[in-house]
Amino acid sequence: MASSKCFIELDPYIKASLSKKENLNKLLTHIRNYLGKNAQLLAKASVEEKPGFSVNEDQQIVFDCMGIDRPMVLDVLTRTTQSDVHKGWAVWQGEQYLAFAMCIRYFEKTKNKMASQLMQLYFDMLWYNALHRKYFKYPPKHEVMEYTIANLSNKYDIKRIGNLVGTLRKISDNNHKNALSRLLSNDDDQIFVYQRDLRTRLNGFLKALSIQYYANYEQGNYLNVDKDRNTDEEGNEYSVDRKSDSAALYNAAESFSLWFVTNRLNDRLVKICSGISPEISPFKFSSVLNGIKEDKKGRLKDIVIGLLEQLSDIHGDATFRAIHTKEFPIFCIRMLSKSNSKNESINMVKNNIDSLLNDYCTTFKTTKREATKINYRKALMSYIAFGIQLQRK
Repeated sequence: MASSKCFIELDPYIKASLSKKENLNKLLTHIRNYLGKNAQLLAKASVEEKPGFSVNEDQQIVFDCMGIDRPMVLDVLTRTTQSDVHKGWAVWQGEQYLAFAMCIRYFEKTKNKMASQLMQLYFDMLWYNALHRKYFKYPPKHEVMEYTIANLSNKYDIKRIGNLVGTLRKISDNNHKNALSRLLSNDDDQIFVYQRDLRTRLNGFLKALSIQYYANYEQGNYLNVDKDRNTDEEGNEYSVDRKSDSAALYNAAESFSLWFVTNRLNDRLVKICSGISPEISPFKFSSVLNGIKEDKKGRLKDIVIGLLEQLSDIHGDATFRAIHTKEFPIFCIRMLSKSNSKNESINMVKNNIDSLLNDYCTTFKTTKREATKINYRKALMSYIAFGIQLQRK
C-alpha cells in the first residue's frame, strides 16, 4: 500500500504559507536574484565553475517560505513505509530535496507555470552543485575544459545548446515532462522517483563530461585559441582573439536572455516603450512580453547577438562601453529600418523581431496596417535595448 505521509502532513503547511503573496514573492525574488547573480557563469558552455548553493540562505529560503522546517521533513521521512523511499532519502540526507520537489508540486497543483519553471531550474542548481563536487574535487583547468567542450560531438547537449543554463533546462524539462504524473500523485514513493530521476540525469551529464575532461587532462590537451594577425599604424603585428570576442558577445546575449526570462517585467520600461504609439497599451504590451518569456526557440538571444555583433563592428573593443550610451537604443531602433540588407546579423535581428511578434502578438499578426507593425517592432526593440542597459549595470 502506498504511503502518503509526505503529502498528508506537509501539504497543509505548504499551501497555507505559499498562498500568502509575501511568501511567494520572497521565494521567487530570491531565485531570480540567485540566477541573476550567476548569469554569466550559466551563460557559458562549460562546467568549469559551480556557483555555490548555501545551506543557510539558498536552501533555507525554500523551507521558510513553505512554512516547514528541516526537523519536520526529516520526521516525515523516517516514518514513510516505502523501503525505497526510506533508503533513498537516508542515503542522500534528503530533506532539502523533498522540500524542493514538494514546492514544484505545489506550483503545478496551483497552475503557476512561471513559478514552477523557476523552481525547477533552482532544483537543478541544488543538484548541480552537489554533483559537481563529486566529479570535480579540484577546480578544472580552464584551457583543458575549453578544449574538452570544443572537441565534443553534437550528441552532447552542452555543445549543441551552447550554454550551461540551456543544458540544465533541457535536462529538467525532460524529467518534468516524463515524471510529472508521479509528482502529482499522492504516493511518497513516486515523489522520491521524481527527484531521483532528475539526479540520475544530471549525474549522467556531469559524469560524461568529467570522463572527457580527465582524459584530455592526462593527455595534455588544451585549447590553443586561433588568433588573427593585424598590423598597427607603425607596422607592428598584434593578435586579435576572434574566438574570445565572439564568446563574450554570446555570453552577454545568453546572460540577458536569462535576466529577461527570470525577472518580472519592468513597469517603467513597459510604460515608456508602449508609449511609442497610443494604440499600444501598457497592458497589451506586457502581455506580449510575458508571452515572449515562454519562447523556447532562442529568438531573443539571437536578436541580442545580432545587435551586439553590429555594435562590435563599429566600436570594437569598446563594444560593452557603447551599450551604456544614450545612442545605444537609437542604434538598435534604426536597425529595423535597414531594408534589403545583405548583412546576416541585421537580417537575423529583423526576422526574429517579426517572428516573435507574429507568435505572441495577435494585433501584429492580423493587422494589415504597416504603421501598426512598425510601432510594435519599435516598442519591442526599445524594451530589449533599455533592458540590456539595465541588466548590465
